[in-house]
Amino acid sequence: MLQPIFTGPARRDLGAIWKHIAADSAEAADRFVDEVDRRIHLLCAQPTQGERDHRVGGCRRVLIGRYLLFYEQAGRELRILRLYHSARRIEKMRLRPDDSP
Repeated sequence: MLQPIFTGPARRDLGAIWKHIAADSAEAADRFVDEVDRRIHLLCAQPTQGERDHRVGGCRRVLIGRYLLFYEQAGRELRILRLYHSARRIEKMRLRPDDSP
């Protein structure tokens, strides 16, 4: 099984999403984070289950609620790159520090 590793931007994304949801309901925000954790655990066991997205460098993505979780496998690691609301224009996003928007 792969080891999940959150990048700094992904960790900040998750915190911002939690705050946004918690403004209405801390319980709902906690449930969202629990679902993210559950999905990441599944991805560590089956990393190819996410859809490959060639618009953003070929990394993979899964939809969790209204949010897209972008990730890539690197050796024995599952790198969580970013979490974005699905309504955002993905082509303009920076998933890795060296990506140009």
